[in-house]
Amino acid sequence: MKTSSSISAPRMVLYAALALGAAAASGLTFAAWFNQGDSIFLSLINAGLAWCM
Repeated sequence: MKTSSSISAPRMVLYAALALGAAAASGLTFAAWFNQGDSIFLSLINAGLAWCM
């Protein structure tokens, strides 16, 4: 029995791909921050913008 709240298979694949893309983007961002975070923070201190973080 099909209800109004069921999601079609292609739409579910689209949502899964979008979630995977968002997870990959946030993972890469975290990895970049982990590797370069201290230099990013020091450059913000030099520019006087560290208080914005």
